[in-house]
Amino acid sequence: MCGKRLNRVESSESPICEMLDVIKPRLVFGLILFLTGVFWVSTTTTVESSTYTIGVGVISIVSGLLLVGSKTVGYVWSIFLAASLYNLAMFAYLVYTSSMLISSGSIYQGWISTTSYLLVTVLYLIILLSTVIKPSYLAGDIIPKDTAK
Repeated sequence: MCGKRLNRVESSESPICEMLDVIKPRLVFGLILFLTGVFWVSTTTTVESSTYTIGVGVISIVSGLLLVGSKTVGYVWSIFLAASLYNLAMFAYLVYTSSMLISSGSIYQGWISTTSYLLVTVLYLIILLSTVIKPSYLAGDIIPKDTAK
């Protein structure tokens, strides 16, 4: 498990845990949320789209900025979790609707859309699982490593 060192000298942590310690997950998660928000806002303003996607875009942008710039974790955790769940639901719905393109005959466009939305859905699922399993990833340098559990 990440953060718990083994008694052996040769392998203290898995490569994934070492990578997460180096890349600062809080910064990466904030950047992903910000870019997703830009995607939703630009989709709403440039393509004939429903106005409900602008809400998820603004929430994602605000959540990404708060995650990167805030010094506290409490309220940022709630906003981050809500925005990530909303994005997960939206992208999962887009996977479903774009898969309908395949059955309607637009096979090439359907496969590209379904695959790209599925990748983003899996990305958000990984983000949510990693922060629920180890919430200290959002804390970054705020919580000392010996107290983060």
